[in-house]
Amino acid sequence: MPVIANGGFQDREVIEGALTSGACDMVAIGRPLLANPDLLALFKQKQAPERPCSFCSLCCTRTSVLPLGCYDQGRFDSAEAMEAQILRLSADTSTDGDGPAAA
Repeated sequence: MPVIANGGFQDREVIEGALTSGACDMVAIGRPLLANPDLLALFKQKQAPERPCSFCSLCCTRTSVLPLGCYDQGRFDSAEAMEAQILRLSADTSTDGDGPAAA
């Protein structure tokens, strides 16, 4: 039976270690992707995000009624910067792989 590990995965080496060791078949990285939508591109470049997910879980509680995004204001320079990222992610209808595709 395939195993999906969830929680705390945002470091490329940790993810690769979990997968190559056979500890799991897949990992879930939902919150880190909300915090850093370019996370997979950073992994390809073997870089870490400048401001990693804090795992505050505000995204889990607020996105039930608010737009999808990271709501940890401490990760941003200002409330306006946080709001801008949330609005940009919510409004991005590109299909080029850089943002969510339109439904």
